[in-house]
Amino acid sequence: MVGEAGGYQLWDTPDGRYWAPAGEYSLFWVLAELERKPYAENRQNLLRGKVVLDCGAHLGVFTRQALRAGA
Repeated sequence: MVGEAGGYQLWDTPDGRYWAPAGEYSLFWVLAELERKPYAENRQNLLRGKVVLDCGAHLGVFTRQALRAGA
């Protein structure tokens, strides 16, 4: 953990920094799940130029992955 403000904790991870509610540790489960690449090319159409809607917007992990893919 890097810092804390307004009921949130800033975590420094290998994937970058994420703000999460204090006491919420699901970030690590989500990052571990993404190691399996569930949204890899040709599986979920996470491709350059595609439009992606992140309706869950839990911690922004998927959004960051989509942006890195160029979607």
